[in-house]
Amino acid sequence: MIFLFLKYTKFIKEVDVMKNIAIIGAGNIGSRHLQALKKVIIPLDISVIDPSDDSLKIAKERYDSIPEGYCKHEIKYLKNYEGIKDEFDIAIIATHSTIRRTVIEQLLKLSNVKFFILEKILFNKAEDYFFVRDLLKEHDCQAWVNCTRRVIPFYMNNVKNWFNNKKIIFTISGSQWKLISNLIHFVDYLAYILDDDIISIDFNNLDMELINSNIPNFLELNGIIKLSFTKGSLGFISCFSTGTQPLIIDIASNELRCIINEGEGKTLVNFNNKIGWEEFESKILYTSQLTSFLVEDILKNNKCSLTPYNESMKLHLSIYNPLLKLINENFDKEFTYYPFT
Repeated sequence: MIFLFLKYTKFIKEVDVMKNIAIIGAGNIGSRHLQALKKVIIPLDISVIDPSDDSLKIAKERYDSIPEGYCKHEIKYLKNYEGIKDEFDIAIIATHSTIRRTVIEQLLKLSNVKFFILEKILFNKAEDYFFVRDLLKEHDCQAWVNCTRRVIPFYMNNVKNWFNNKKIIFTISGSQWKLISNLIHFVDYLAYILDDDIISIDFNNLDMELINSNIPNFLELNGIIKLSFTKGSLGFISCFSTGTQPLIIDIASNELRCIINEGEGKTLVNFNNKIGWEEFESKILYTSQLTSFLVEDILKNNKCSLTPYNESMKLHLSIYNPLLKLINENFDKEFTYYPFT
């Protein structure tokens, strides 16, 4: 307890004043970010902005459900930008992809923002990626994208060390896990552990049936996607349209094989073809657990281990541009945007 008090006191002396945080979009993900902020040990003045009374109510309930942390933060729930602060240390943008560019643009017209944390899928039009890139540069902002496997300890330490710069086969399979919406998470993590570029993405084994997402006005696809990297690594990412198969990740190099069951938080590893497998705990951490550490790192050190905007932009466009072309070649409706979030 004394150690925690001293740690808290040290932070307070370093920051001196409250830091201003905005969360725009108080839905499922935005409210989880908010929960994490309650555990931040730097005093915060938090503005939660969403036009929906229901979303703000749920966000408040979720925030209140978290035990008090080291700080008593100030928090306001707002339906619009009226009266917002003219400076924010961090803005977390957790809206749908369709309006995220507009939200960032509007916020930067009203307030100075030092740092952004952006949810994925970033935007649903290619031109928005370039527009926001230039806008962030113009306003001297740094931004990161919330693809979290590269900051989850087991993935960041164990898996990264085992397979860093190795030639690997990476296989993911499971049932009904929102393949297209979550694809960027796995592509991002592959690029991270391999430190390599994608040379091709093969969508030809997708099921050519657009299905409605659980989020209104957005779509999903199932099937198999193949990724090829410049140094020879391959990825096969698949989603069954029916059934209850758990999401299993299987990574293999010439010396090591790693089978991850994220639902159970357990991983089996075979080193150098030895008889038997070693079991590791591989607990998945969620937004409500991770954001507190990420925000503290940004506020204290002006850095973050999430994916930098320009890197994530490149990965997003490498996925969603060819996917948009594919669905427009195979369906009657001509999409002018990525219908995914």
